[in-house]
Amino acid sequence: MTGGKSEVGVAGYILAGGGSTRFGRDKALAEIGGRPMLEGMIELLQSVTRPVKIVGVAGKYAAFGAEIVEDRWPGEGPLGGIITALEDADRSATRPEWNLIVSCDLPFLKKDWLQFLANRGVKSNAQVVFSHSAAGPEPLCACDSGSGAQVSEEKSVNYFEFRDVCKGFDERLVLDRVSFAVKRGETCVIMGRSGVGKSVSLKHILGFLKPDSGQIFIDGQNVTDFKESDFEEVRRKVTMVFQSGALFDSLTVGENMAFPLEGQPGLTAADVDEYVMKIAHMLELEGVYDKLPSELSTGMKRAVAIGRALAQNPEAILFDEPTTMVDPIMAGHMGDMILRLKKAFQKTSIVVTHDTHLAKKLADVVVFLQEGRVTFFGPWVDFENSTDPFLRNFRLQDKLIPALDVTL
Repeated sequence: MTGGKSEVGVAGYILAGGGSTRFGRDKALAEIGGRPMLEGMIELLQSVTRPVKIVGVAGKYAAFGAEIVEDRWPGEGPLGGIITALEDADRSATRPEWNLIVSCDLPFLKKDWLQFLANRGVKSNAQVVFSHSAAGPEPLCACDSGSGAQVSEEKSVNYFEFRDVCKGFDERLVLDRVSFAVKRGETCVIMGRSGVGKSVSLKHILGFLKPDSGQIFIDGQNVTDFKESDFEEVRRKVTMVFQSGALFDSLTVGENMAFPLEGQPGLTAADVDEYVMKIAHMLELEGVYDKLPSELSTGMKRAVAIGRALAQNPEAILFDEPTTMVDPIMAGHMGDMILRLKKAFQKTSIVVTHDTHLAKKLADVVVFLQEGRVTFFGPWVDFENSTDPFLRNFRLQDKLIPALDVTL
């Protein structure tokens, strides 16, 4: 790539057909920043390569000026559009070496990332190069060489991994050879009594603490020996919701949630307001949008902190005791809210809690810490059915408190 354009025959295709759970029935015509997403995507892709074609319905998208490739596999979802694009490229008189295929409903996609994706494909021996999110592979932003179906996967299936991690304070071993892994898109719940190292584990992930021995991997990368400056990138991908909420007292709820987006290139004030309002609606925070943190309950502050974390659009979110120090009704509310977000965004998450009701609601896998060691690691159903006396007593203690299922 030179001058921002491909010189090796990279053709661009935009998948415009179908609906979207995020943007409604006709996602291509949904407006972001006052113009249709399809228009913005055409402009973005043309800044990286030409030609750029739309895969969709000719009559519907003719006004956008780009060549239309009629979807030959309607009703088959994104895969039908991808196959249509590849078939069109194969028939082209100037057959490109690579095809850059993107979905139209990616309004925050950046030119630099598309250039990187195309470059990565051109310089590799792969047939397909695609990006990863916390939920796993993202084939709706892919670069294909037009030959074969071998996929280049460079990321580990695990997003977080602890390998024999030890940490001590004042000659007391808090983490004793702790090992576990969290797959991309999973929610891992770390449980155990107070003082067993649950929150200490989270602090290692963000680099606030360093292990005495062992290794920690994040997004397939060994971060054990990272310096503070190295963790700046980690903290852009992984964010934490603290017990206190850690909100800015002088900013309103809306301003707190918008803070991570301030100054980001390509985003207007209107874009930020629209995006933050969508998150506020999902978290049912519209009624307190203009209030200050001092006017909110502990539970509402945590909801705002979750909203701010989501606004940053991280790959993974860490929750530190989200239901502690709140009443049972708010605890049920928080659990339902996090579950809703889990289903909607599929972020990789780690939740530290002693609340078995919350854990049962959220956990794909459970890590149970006892005296600094992992005494259980596995799916919730196995944890619930374990006959280990200590685990059984831990589960039974919460039966003294009635579980609340709050439908919101």
